Amino acid sequence: LVSYMDELFLQGCQPEMGETLMASPLWKMPEFGRYGQRKLARAWRAVKGWRKKCPARSRRPHSLPLWSCLAWELCRQGAWIMAVYLVFKLSTYMRPSEPLLVQRQDLVPPQPSIAKDWHVTLFPEERPARSKTYAVNDSVCLTTSIFPFLPELLLKLYETRADGDLLFPFSYPAYLTMFERCRRILGLPKMVPYQSRHSGPAIDIAKGYRDRAGVKARGRWRDDRSVQRYEQRARLGQSFQQLSPALKAHALLCEERLGALLCGRLQPGDLPWPGI
Repeated sequence: LVSYMDELFLQGCQPEMGETLMASPLWKMPEFGRYGQRKLARAWRAVKGWRKKCPARSRRPHSLPLWSCLAWELCRQGAWIMAVYLVFKLSTYMRPSEPLLVQRQDLVPPQPSIAKDWHVTLFPEERPARSKTYAVNDSVCLTTSIFPFLPELLLKLYETRADGDLLFPFSYPAYLTMFERCRRILGLPKMVPYQSRHSGPAIDIAKGYRDRAGVKARGRWRDDRSVQRYEQRARLGQSFQQLSPALKAHALLCEERLGALLCGRLQPGDLPWPGI
């Protein structure tokens, strides 16, 4: 393992490749895991050194119009629930896998004298799933200035699901396939679903919706340095600036009308195709 990671490092690869490499023996042989009796000490030291010598690069955040036109295209392809999932994770800064574990009973609607906003419980202790940091019973307020129509969507999901039902009943590979298809149709730059976790904080900060402390709490980050890298107003503008004029105009219209589309007051075909 150490020799192979040395080769990857010398080739200029990023340290997450080493972390992915280590996941394989830990899955196959749990005795080498965090709570196992055996350790891969030299290999873990190699990963640690790799991180120090080659700091991870932050993924570029993308602007709200870009995400909005991607959500619109998902609806055009008949994947309305995936568009809602995109809006949900973008506004809450969640990792792509986290909303896919949310069940109907995890949503907490507004209640007098308790909470005026929607909340969601992540990784309830009654179920085995845990967060990346092994946290349980995380709570996220679902009120967002990015998508003011989100409570209306949440009510629709809450009323059409039964306890035990997943809020988003599809797999991540299925979403990734549809995501990539829509990206190619629109001619968008290369991007991955995880970039929504970077884009949500950058959009909130750029528009003045939240300060650094609010972003840190919403994203469940423990270190201020994790938040500082999302204050990237210039990079946020660059991602939009790179689009063609026709796609820019289309994206701005999608942002303006996305709420009406997702809430059923518009159809995907009501927005003319820009001939991208």
